[in-house]
Amino acid sequence: MRKKLLTFPDEFWLRLFVVFVAFAGAMLGKKIIPIPFALDPSLTMSIYAVFALIGWFIFKRVVNDTFWTYLIVQLIFFFILVNEVIVKFIHISFKPEPLVFGLALVAGSYYLIKNFKFIWQFAEIKFLAIFLIINIIYYFFHYSTFNVGLEGLAYGDGSGVASADSKKIIFLSSICAFLGSIIALSVFKNVDSKEKIHNIIVKLSFIFTIFLGILVPFLLLLGPNEFKGGGFQISAPIYLGFLLTFKYYLDNFHESSSKYNTCLILLITAYFVFSTLAGNKTSLIAFLFSISIFLFVNLKEGFKFKTFLFLKKGRLRLVIVPLFIVIITGLAIKFGLIDIIGEKVGKAITGVGDAGINSFYIRKSNWKYFTDYWTSHLDFLTTIFGFGLAKSREVIFYISASQYSPIYKVQTTHNQYMEMFFDYGLMAIFYFIPLIIVFFKSVVQILNPRTPKEIKLFSNFSFILIIFYFVYHLTDGLRVPVALAFFSAIMFCEGLKFSMQKAYKASQGKLI
Repeated sequence: MRKKLLTFPDEFWLRLFVVFVAFAGAMLGKKIIPIPFALDPSLTMSIYAVFALIGWFIFKRVVNDTFWTYLIVQLIFFFILVNEVIVKFIHISFKPEPLVFGLALVAGSYYLIKNFKFIWQFAEIKFLAIFLIINIIYYFFHYSTFNVGLEGLAYGDGSGVASADSKKIIFLSSICAFLGSIIALSVFKNVDSKEKIHNIIVKLSFIFTIFLGILVPFLLLLGPNEFKGGGFQISAPIYLGFLLTFKYYLDNFHESSSKYNTCLILLITAYFVFSTLAGNKTSLIAFLFSISIFLFVNLKEGFKFKTFLFLKKGRLRLVIVPLFIVIITGLAIKFGLIDIIGEKVGKAITGVGDAGINSFYIRKSNWKYFTDYWTSHLDFLTTIFGFGLAKSREVIFYISASQYSPIYKVQTTHNQYMEMFFDYGLMAIFYFIPLIIVFFKSVVQILNPRTPKEIKLFSNFSFILIIFYFVYHLTDGLRVPVALAFFSAIMFCEGLKFSMQKAYKASQGKLI
């Protein structure tokens, strides 16, 4: 890498291109990541230019390797949370969202052209492509110009809200769903054997363990009250699902070392706690419900879950494992984790009932007036094509702001289904059909006794991801990083299962 960076090209046009990349990257870097202290302008430009060249070199290497591109996209919340810690202590933001999105945009477009024949086999991609075309049409011809940041200023509240046009945020979410799916599927373009699939899973589990293990001290530095932002109430359960799936896979289809097994157990425990502490009412209910189904299905299928491999079988193991559980439980009680988790679970359960004026009560009130507006303005065209991109955000903002208390004021409907069908009408079906396809495909694969165990495991993961998604978005809307991470996870499982079926067909002469 060092040799390539220091070797300047001989051709004039390549030299000119390198200079352009350095200059353009430096100018863009100054706008995206400003340095919060005074430096000589020429020195600042030089620093940005050097990092632009290094970034360009890394970018080229990453794009040419689908595995690393997928990993960066899937771990977008890792970079967001690390960035929050950096901002907290040194006050410099590296803006991971636009950087990862830029990588996904270029890599996804490149993979779509390069791997089109392979990717287009998946019905989910076809429906997401149709939905993307619908979004492009809506973005230019059927939309609301509502800007929640600017409108918030008129109500004396412009802080902490998005300043971009709402239609851009929704449009980017649709692009991320498409790009994340393409990148995840591209990992399996040339994967046609069980050995290659096995190597991908083992490699990914090892890298996930490293990255998510690094994230633990960062989360502890932020504290439980601060890592609730950035969509962590969604990303923590997704990461926990990955860790559990890897653990079951390694325990049943691969011999892992005792040290690595112990690290996985500790990480699973940590991310279970993080998922609980970071969750709001709906995410906590969705998380506990989906994870219970995941464990039940794996138990029913007879998957083993190994504990601490460094302990030999016998009396010592029968004593040490319960003792470890008692110590962990004692520490959790000592630091109040049991009380915090119990309180959050209790609030989550009572929060959906009659518990006074809480967030759910406020959302129900907003939904009532929103649906009244919806039904009173509904006609044939709005039923088919909706009211336009981001119109739901405009309507709910003014409805909520017009109520007697400012606590009712919201930026979104906090219900993705309302938002999607209000904005798109029946065209929103093209967005949900891919999820429904994956859902029923996973159920069939789980229930089919002829399905190989490895496929059942990842079908179970897809199944609970969609359950979590469907439940959580009853009281929240979709965000851009969430769309990228969620669809990447879903389509990674679909690509893996597709390749696994091909491998079984090749080895047994039939498709499972």
